[in-house]
Amino acid sequence: MGGISLAKVLQSKSLKNSRILAGKDQLERLVTGVTVGEVPDIANWLTGGELVLSTFFAVSSDPKAISMLAKNIINGPAAALAVKPARFLESLPSEVLNLADKLNFPVIEVPSDVRWTTIIADVYEAMAKIAVEIARTRAIEEAEARVYGDFLNDLTASRIPLDQVDSRIVKLGGDFSKGYAVLYCTFDPEEKFKRFYRETLRFIGYEAPGSLLVEHKGDLVIMLAQTGELAKISRAKYIRETAKNIITIADMSNAKVAVGVSRIRMNAAEILRAMDEAKIALDTGCRLSGAGSFMEFDQVGIYRLLLPLARESKADGRLYYEETVGRLAEYDRQHGTDLVQTLEAFRRNNENVALAADELYTHRHTVRYRLQRIAEITACDPFMGAEREKLYMGLHIKYLLNL
Repeated sequence: MGGISLAKVLQSKSLKNSRILAGKDQLERLVTGVTVGEVPDIANWLTGGELVLSTFFAVSSDPKAISMLAKNIINGPAAALAVKPARFLESLPSEVLNLADKLNFPVIEVPSDVRWTTIIADVYEAMAKIAVEIARTRAIEEAEARVYGDFLNDLTASRIPLDQVDSRIVKLGGDFSKGYAVLYCTFDPEEKFKRFYRETLRFIGYEAPGSLLVEHKGDLVIMLAQTGELAKISRAKYIRETAKNIITIADMSNAKVAVGVSRIRMNAAEILRAMDEAKIALDTGCRLSGAGSFMEFDQVGIYRLLLPLARESKADGRLYYEETVGRLAEYDRQHGTDLVQTLEAFRRNNENVALAADELYTHRHTVRYRLQRIAEITACDPFMGAEREKLYMGLHIKYLLNL
């Protein structure tokens, strides 16, 4: 059985008249169970998440033992401490409450006429109701996921006529009337995918109603409707912020998600084309930046042409690299030079020698000398247009093949 927030626990009939003595800012703590703690060593038996109920009867005659018991519970893994000081104590020592406040540990004073058994029954009843609701919600989500998956499978298998795509999307609850973009996401590790999927589903449902999420061949395809508030101001920024939040959701699960984004489309019948764009952006981003990458299709550029080479003809790509930039890499390895790094800086700075020198923290004459050495080693002059492009192509292949 799952847990329930302490705030919800305090809304139960038996605890509604309770008083918070300490840790009032930590009421969202998760309560996973309830236990009565009257023995001095109760802290040794806690496993985590318990609401500990205590009258301090066993130690009521020893002020030091009262403080020690309370401090052990506060310093332990419990979620909160509920006490009835009126039964056997006048009040909890101030040093105990100060410690609880310092550690943001909730301490609750329960009316003396409330039975522990009543509290235990109320808490477990509330937890059971939430567990049933969670199970119901997940069953609905799983059913929707199957329907969405069937739609995408039919679409990719050309079993849906293009003139019927829009009506099928509307039946599924989609709203692409203001445009949409496809976000193609790959996730790692696989065992955390279900949690990531559920949290992303809820986030997208709130931020972008009318969007569709589909698990497709182990990846997540998001057909992002342009319905969010930010989309009214800037569609491009809306997509980037959405992708950024999806990456954050994965980070919170100690996982990584890479995202590729298509161009914005207005015609629902172009979903397959948008998916292809998003997949190309995803593959390119993963190859260039690895896990956690984000790339839009419009950023892919020349890699759109080179990606098939990386997928299907790696040997040809490697040969081209070895005949160009690979020669520089080998020379650097043998002589401890920085010719590849210099070529990269030269390219990043639009062939401006002075700016490249600034980036490399060296003199522009040094950069010019290195570029001349590059020309001698590769027979491609970085100052000549067509020959320079050969070198740049070698760099692109280097990045794409992680050479």
